[in-house]
This record gives sequence, structure tokens and C-alpha cells, in this order.
Amino acid sequence: MLHPHHHAALERFIEHYTQNPEVQAIVVGGSLAKGFGKASSDLDVLIVIDEAQYTLRKASQNLSYYSEDFTDYEGGYVDGKHIGLSFLQQVAEKGSEPARAAFWKSFIAWSRHDPAELQVLLDRITTYPEAGVAERIHRFMAQVQAMHWYVGEGEKHDNPYLLNWSATRAVLFTSRMLLAHNRLFFPYHKWMLKMLELAPDVPDSYLQKADQLMRHPSVEGTRELCDLVLQFRDWGTPSTYWTNFFLQDSELNWLTGHTPIEDL
Repeated sequence: MLHPHHHAALERFIEHYTQNPEVQAIVVGGSLAKGFGKASSDLDVLIVIDEAQYTLRKASQNLSYYSEDFTDYEGGYVDGKHIGLSFLQQVAEKGSEPARAAFWKSFIAWSRHDPAELQVLLDRITTYPEAGVAERIHRFMAQVQAMHWYVGEGEKHDNPYLLNWSATRAVLFTSRMLLAHNRLFFPYHKWMLKMLELAPDVPDSYLQKADQLMRHPSVEGTRELCDLVLQFRDWGTPSTYWTNFFLQDSELNWLTGHTPIEDL
């Protein structure tokens, strides 16, 4: 939700920046559009530019945007990136979950032309991809089962790094299972648990237990969280044993350079 000072900053930004003829549209995203922001949050913008300029900016690695010129509240700034319609088409066709999540609940604040074409792309991007969801859940589940084992190895070998790593990844992959089950995008790590608060079908105590585990990593807490999610429902029968998925996705993924858990 944008506060009045965010709206004022957005108006000033649009008035100034759209004088540039290469700018085709301004899309507002980020934590404010998603409803996760605060009064002190920055304003996130996606600046849609024409393809020729987008190609030039991409070649010169000049896609990011940052300015404090349009905000009048403490710590405020406008942050964003330049994109082209071709980029949006790629996200719609093959974007990762974080790439799609960046546009979830975004809105067109200004457009030089009829915004209908742009809105169609945004709708395609933010439609959760149903294809392959069961296998993705099973691959996330394999990671959860691996962490159930690894956390014990951390304790057995008096290895606090391994123990903490296992606890953190247990939260990550149980969350990813639940997000996929609820057809909610993984928005990357900053907003993952916030997104999960919106999920209608999760274990009642999950968020509380995940928070407690992150504050006090332990073997017992890790295994309890893993079991809570693994036993939450019938997840179906995976096509292979969990160790095979873990091997493919965490040890041999360099062979293909691609795995279903690549958007970490």
C-alpha cells in the first residue's frame, strides 16, 4: 500500500521521467505494491523503455535506477530498473518464481500508449505456472528430507555451520513446499515468510515454529519442522527416492546447469 508521501513521490517521478521519449510506461512494484511495505519503504519502479534503448542499456549494463530527488521523507528513494517488452515476454514464457513474483500485485502507474498489451503480459507473468508443480514439490521435499538427516550430522560432528545451514534450508524448503502447494510464488528470501502468511493451507503452527528455529537452531527444532510439513498432507508418491533428487539437484546439477531449485 502506498502512503500519501509515496503517491506524491510517484507523481513527481512520472512528471519528470516521462518527458524522456524512450520511456513507454511506469510500473510500480516492490513491497509497497505487495502490501508488505512500511511508511519508510522505498518506491520501486519498473521503467518500460523502447526496445532500441533497452538493447543499448543492456549492452552497457546500465539497467538499474536510483534517485533520492523525488522523495521528501527520511530515508526515502526511488529504486528500480529499465526493462523492455521483450524482457516481459521472456518472463511470461520462462521466468523463475522470483522473476514472476517481482510483478505480483504490480500496477501500471503511467503509459504512453494503450496499456492493454502491457497488462496482458503482466497477467501472464503473475499467473502461477501449474505445469510441473507436483515434481517441484517432490524435489523441494527431497531437500527437506536431506536436511532432516544433515542436521544430525552437524550435531554428531560438532559442526555448528552444518547445523545452522541445515536448519535454515529446512525452513527454506518446507516453505517452498507450502508455497507451491498454495500456488504462491517464491518471492526470494526477503519476503518468503511474509508471502507464506497469505497461504490458506499451511500447518497452524508452521510460521511460529519456523521463526523459533531461526532464532534458536537445533536438531530437535529442525526435525520437528520437517516432520510437521512432511506429515501435513499426502504429498503423493515421488518418481524416485529422495536421495536421487538430492543428488541431481545439489551434487550433479553442474552437469546441466539447470535444476528445479535454481531460483534460490
